[in-house]
Amino acid sequence: MLFAKKNVILRPMKRNIRHIIYILVPAILLLLSVSCAREEDDLLVPEPVVSGAKGQTLDFTLIVYMAAENSLYGMVQEDLNEIMQGMDQLPEGTRVVAYVDDARSSRLYAGCARQEFQNVKSYDENICSTSEEGMMRVLTDILQDYPAGHYALVLWSHGSGWVIQHSTAAATKASGHLRSIGIDNGQRGTSNEGSVMDIPVLARVLSNFPHMSYILFDACFMQCVEVAYELRHLTDYVIASPAEIPDPGAPYHRLLPMLCRVPANMSDIVNTYVDYYENLEAGFPYVGVELSAIRTDSLENLAAVTAPYLKSLLAARAEYDASAVQRYYYGLSFTKYTEFFDFKNWFYQALSADDYAAWCQAYDAAVPVVRLTPQWFSGIPSRQTRSVSDIDHSGGVSVFVPSGKYEQNGWVNNYHSLQWYDDTKLQETGW
Repeated sequence: MLFAKKNVILRPMKRNIRHIIYILVPAILLLLSVSCAREEDDLLVPEPVVSGAKGQTLDFTLIVYMAAENSLYGMVQEDLNEIMQGMDQLPEGTRVVAYVDDARSSRLYAGCARQEFQNVKSYDENICSTSEEGMMRVLTDILQDYPAGHYALVLWSHGSGWVIQHSTAAATKASGHLRSIGIDNGQRGTSNEGSVMDIPVLARVLSNFPHMSYILFDACFMQCVEVAYELRHLTDYVIASPAEIPDPGAPYHRLLPMLCRVPANMSDIVNTYVDYYENLEAGFPYVGVELSAIRTDSLENLAAVTAPYLKSLLAARAEYDASAVQRYYYGLSFTKYTEFFDFKNWFYQALSADDYAAWCQAYDAAVPVVRLTPQWFSGIPSRQTRSVSDIDHSGGVSVFVPSGKYEQNGWVNNYHSLQWYDDTKLQETGW
């Protein structure tokens, strides 16, 4: 009885065990098959596309062109670090591509929001960044590899405004190391002897590429009406200083979000730049900076309105005494830079009140954003602070006032090649 009862108890237990096995085995096999399938699927799924990767079209690309094979070599890494600091603040759909040519190499950096700003290309040869061929090659590479719906350009280097120079090392050395924008040593050196780029050549290069939302000159003396006029068909705005800019240049870590906004707000860019120096964030002696933004589609009207006043002031090759006019270069000689007279301050002093008010309507339309500080730091010809004596009647854009004292440098004749000279009818004055 006991044995019989034991068999009765064990019989259902065996059935339960078999039942559990029948359930578990298929389940285990199913799990194994799913796991294998997932592994196979993982191998087949492509990696996600990185936003802003090479070849991907974004809304906006900021190009920073750093011609630093010269005495500015030591400032390159500081500005690259500032760009890296500002990358996390970039708007979606925007990127920064920086070309650097210095004593080390010629190379490209690229990055965008949530993507590291890093070296993406190194050129085997030493590209001449101030030659037409060199700039054409670099900009072609950038626009092919990093396409966008909108572009803007920062030109980072030395600058000497509109002044027309030769583009060979020997001629540059003979003429006192003059340049318009940029200087390329050509020997991976850090001296300021080398080839330069004239503004008409710059305009010819940029005419091969898409229209720029703005061009920011991170260089001294580049906010001349003559320079902006040469570039008027190539960009919506020109942002620059009529004077020397401080050694640290543009504060990219602060500016980058504004520089990459579509559309860009000129007031935000100019005020953020100037605030950085006026608040002494760069440290003493960089107590200020003179900055403005020119709206290029209003420049032809400004030229037309200006022409009759120039004809009157400079008739029969008259020399206007501009000694009291605000100027941005105070050299004791005239072998390196012209004096860069403030355009608005000149006409404030030279015109009647009614004529000045009428002319200002055209000027203010062409120069909608101006921010001048009482002082700025000048490194040439001696290291000292310079002043803007009449901020209320200065406009932050310089202009050339012809004078016989400039003829020894060929500047009066060189001025004839500029479109501003033609469109303001200066040839009718004898200059």
